[in-house]
Amino acid sequence: MPVSLTSVTTDGRTNTVPKLRPYQQELFEKAIRGDSIIYLPTGGGKTVVAAAIAHYMRRKHEKRIVFVVNRVPLVAQQAKVLESVLGKGSRVATVRGGKKSVKSWSVLVDEGCDGVVITDSIFHEWIIGSPKAITEDTCLVVIDEVHNATGGCLKKIFEYIHRICPREPQRCASNDGVSEPTLPLLLGLTASPVLSFTRSDSLNKLIDVTRCRIVNVTEKMDNLLQEVPLPLTVGVEYYLSPPEEAFLFYLQRAAVALQDNLKVKKNAHLRAGFACPVASDGYINRCNEIKVKACSGTSGEVDRFAYSIATFLLCVSQAFVKLNEVSLGSAYKTVMDDKLFKSLQESPESAELVVPILEGLMKLLRESRHKYPERDPGQDDSSVGFDPFEVSSRVQFLLQLLSWIGKHVEANHVEVAGIIFCDTRASVFRITEAIEKIPTLSSLYKPRALVGKGKTLVDGEEKGMTDAQQRDVIDEFRKGNTRLLVATSLAEEGLDIAQCNLVIRYDSCVSLRSFVQSRGRARRRNALFIVFEHARREIKVAAVAMKAVRLQDFLVNAVRDAIEVGTRRAPRVWEESPKFWLRRFERRHNAPIERKETDCRTDFGSHTHPFIVELTVTIPNNSSPEKIVIPKPYEGKTISVKASGGRVKARQYAEYQLCEELDKRGILIGEDGERARSISTMKMLSNGILVCEEGSLSTSELRKLFSRNPTAIETYDRKDWGPHTPSSVLRDSLRRRRLPAPEIHINRSGDETRAEIYVYMRRDEKIEQRRFAASGVCALEEAAMKALKHMKIQLFTGTGHVETTDDIGSRDLAWESETSESEN
Repeated sequence: MPVSLTSVTTDGRTNTVPKLRPYQQELFEKAIRGDSIIYLPTGGGKTVVAAAIAHYMRRKHEKRIVFVVNRVPLVAQQAKVLESVLGKGSRVATVRGGKKSVKSWSVLVDEGCDGVVITDSIFHEWIIGSPKAITEDTCLVVIDEVHNATGGCLKKIFEYIHRICPREPQRCASNDGVSEPTLPLLLGLTASPVLSFTRSDSLNKLIDVTRCRIVNVTEKMDNLLQEVPLPLTVGVEYYLSPPEEAFLFYLQRAAVALQDNLKVKKNAHLRAGFACPVASDGYINRCNEIKVKACSGTSGEVDRFAYSIATFLLCVSQAFVKLNEVSLGSAYKTVMDDKLFKSLQESPESAELVVPILEGLMKLLRESRHKYPERDPGQDDSSVGFDPFEVSSRVQFLLQLLSWIGKHVEANHVEVAGIIFCDTRASVFRITEAIEKIPTLSSLYKPRALVGKGKTLVDGEEKGMTDAQQRDVIDEFRKGNTRLLVATSLAEEGLDIAQCNLVIRYDSCVSLRSFVQSRGRARRRNALFIVFEHARREIKVAAVAMKAVRLQDFLVNAVRDAIEVGTRRAPRVWEESPKFWLRRFERRHNAPIERKETDCRTDFGSHTHPFIVELTVTIPNNSSPEKIVIPKPYEGKTISVKASGGRVKARQYAEYQLCEELDKRGILIGEDGERARSISTMKMLSNGILVCEEGSLSTSELRKLFSRNPTAIETYDRKDWGPHTPSSVLRDSLRRRRLPAPEIHINRSGDETRAEIYVYMRRDEKIEQRRFAASGVCALEEAAMKALKHMKIQLFTGTGHVETTDDIGSRDLAWESETSESEN
């Protein structure tokens, strides 16, 4: 029986009861029956539905409402909504970081607060200290951006609630009208439950952690499509200027020629080569690896030739990054680094190879400068000028795009409110500064930077923002005093600014969730969502993302149907778009699909089976570039399907049949389409050393799973490590945590060697640099051991008997240990 909101009142209070649209009413009626995750596109009014449920639950149970957010700027925003719903005279507390209107849960109860909007970390701390907050005082817990609950504090909150308030798992969204949900009711909100462009395992994991059912619009879809506007999505492509192209081409060729040099190939540290393109993450990691190994010879000597060559190639890679983000001039300075010249002075052999390259680069840049002379300091800068030595083509294209949009805005007398998303904090500040330097753009857009807490080094200057500064920037944007935010991913989730009509993805936009969330910031009708693309990029993000956005609803429905009790067979993920999955199969396996089409119509107008389509593909062996494992029985086998009918229907049915045949063999979707398990990954080195996170398993668990006599490694002993080193484990651990590679400095004074390692670590949402030093013959590895211990990386030995290593060689083994989920 539908619940009527118009009849809901609160005694003695004036309330603003949300008036729900038909599709919102559908979600409301589903969600009040049990723990739920509401999936609704950005701009669809998830908070409005949550507010209606809060109003209903407060009146019915007379207990408190808790609204949990994962970002400080969202606290005040959601508190206004909750306060308006609970009514005039009600009190809603706000708790964020050091700014708390109440200091603890007991104070919240004593002061008679009706609800609280609180950050996830503090709420977790409060409920651990006061369990009755959950068991007695609360009727509804709303989790904003619940897709983040697969880890961190939100995951801990769900686990704790399920432990102290056990409940039956929520399986389906049907309304039986009999059973009452266990309190507190759990309500998650998300617009992007799916992380990947092509898989639903993140959604499966989310449901496993929260134990909620997912509810979405099914009956009132027409109303949803009518009421929720979607921005026009445009992919724009940019090209490099001729000087930038020449710079890039010259150094790419030079790097390849240097790697092919006979002296380089004969060097013990360099002859393994580089398996990745110049400037890729893998290439940069390989350069750093060579530098470390060159400084850690068996007898303490330094291979200065390998060190210098790796330093040059690393400078080249870093220069390509600067070429893209800053300017040609900055990229040139990065190659001409003082550290490089110092290493070349210490290695005449490497200088013979590198110095001619640098001389040629200087000549190339001098010739380019003649074509692009320096700007006159007194020159009028009222328009967007272009000097590739001062501004990269990518930045210049952004400025030109803003100029075009600005002219349109002024000509049509409309207002603009936009957000530019950047990869890094440094990019945010650089882009903001570039816009401010052009008076016409600065006066029109009044740009402000918006980044997370903490500071970052930008061109030698530390820059960052506090919570108060973030709130000030957002408030100014809402008021219209600032018309353009230049932001990191901080602004992607939950930031509701109705007047926003322009979003530009200046960064790489690597996930479907990031794409969906940022596109959702463009809230007004006729809004514009622009994705930046390099013209030479083979796979265009905008095209793939738009296809994936259409697939997201299908993936959600498939997962929902698969877990409901007594429902039909869950649709297979590829059924929505067989052509998309076949193209993906071709690309991933390098297996072209042959298509033969025959028109059988006669001159007499016969239309019986007029069109025949035949698709044929030969399954490749396991040499796929993406290393996707194909079962042995299917290697080299040919699959052929045939369909007939009208031209369009025959093609569609043939594609469907071929997808079905490939799916039967388990090679259409692959591992990234399977449901993910809850696993804790540990790394087993080939000599039996186990590397794991502190707290992931105890010594007793280790003894049970791997060895009878595990021993913790506290100091470095070369005979324990074999072909491996602590410094290599350190680099890998930092890479897995998505932190910069360590900076290593080796100093020698007489017979004494001293090593210093500078490591970036996350602490309280900030990235800090820490120094670890050691002296002696194995100074580098001892310093690395200190860094690993500080990072809470555990090392154990005595585990090598788990599997015979004679057949393994020097390969690393990835061990996975399933962690049991707490019982429902």
